[in-house]
Amino acid sequence: MANRSRTAEALVLSLGEFGEGHRMVRLFIKEDTTCSLLHAALYGGAKSKARSSIAPYQTGTVWLYSNPIKNTHSITDFAITSYRFSIRESLVRLWSAALCAELIDATKGNISWVLVNAFLDGIENLPDNECKVALIRFLWRVLLGEGIAPEIDCCAACRKSFTDLLANEYFYYHTHEELCLCSSCSDISQSGFQLSKEALFFLLAVKEKPPAYSRALPLSQQTYGMLRRFLFYLITKMNGKKLNTIESAQGLL
Repeated sequence: MANRSRTAEALVLSLGEFGEGHRMVRLFIKEDTTCSLLHAALYGGAKSKARSSIAPYQTGTVWLYSNPIKNTHSITDFAITSYRFSIRESLVRLWSAALCAELIDATKGNISWVLVNAFLDGIENLPDNECKVALIRFLWRVLLGEGIAPEIDCCAACRKSFTDLLANEYFYYHTHEELCLCSSCSDISQSGFQLSKEALFFLLAVKEKPPAYSRALPLSQQTYGMLRRFLFYLITKMNGKKLNTIESAQGLL
């Protein structure tokens, strides 16, 4: 089989060094309707234009030269369309982007191209507090896209609608049963997560409403904390093991 060249849309996930000044680039690529992950070598020293311009969390068009016999790839050019320089100006934005990249790897690239790029575009210039809420929305959308988000509309036992809860009432997600129960059906001594009516409306808005609607919703600090703990647990469970970004950035995200 002959060597071949091709182009694709690509998001840079990470960079590594090898040899004398060369880089190995981890890419999330989209070709037609198919997304995948690959490592591609970027040759050239410090004066290489492509080498000096490529950075994590940038999106653009990549030109790849592939050797199917050796199963190797190299980058011959990269035209950047989204630089996202401002992500690196905030630790919260940087760690949020890092978690996004880790989830792309964790799902083996089986994640929405539009979702991850919209998320990175969206957080580029956000204040830290708004970025944290944007991350919560993103994680919930990932779980929905993977088809593993728990049913939050009603109690799994009595089918009582959670939208009928009073403002000061809660429902509970139980980790052992992996389902949501109302306070009447729930044994609150079991391990799980307490969620408020505000948390419910937030998650339903992200699921059912246009993105602009959920972005405009206010979120109290108490409810943010509930959702953060709940969604960090679910996204870690999806991964099957601890996520390095969550473990390393506990005090920031």
